[in-house]
Amino acid sequence: MLAGLERLAVETLTNPIAVYDSGRRSNRKLFYREALQPLPFQERYILVVTAHDHSSTGTVGIVITAYPVNDFLEGDILVWQR
Repeated sequence: MLAGLERLAVETLTNPIAVYDSGRRSNRKLFYREALQPLPFQERYILVVTAHDHSSTGTVGIVITAYPVNDFLEGDILVWQR
């Protein structure tokens, strides 16, 4: 849903307003940032979902998805908030 707006996903990961651990999947983190105008949608936040795998060589993370939302998802655990 953010095709062409990849910079928003990068900005969300580098300067989030809140980070949550997923309440449904232990290796997922959710990053939120305000949806700054102009955008082609009216939602209040951008959500970027990442997956992290830990190994003996370190932690590897990938972006699973990114999309606009009106509010923080329920059932997740707050890790950090600005």
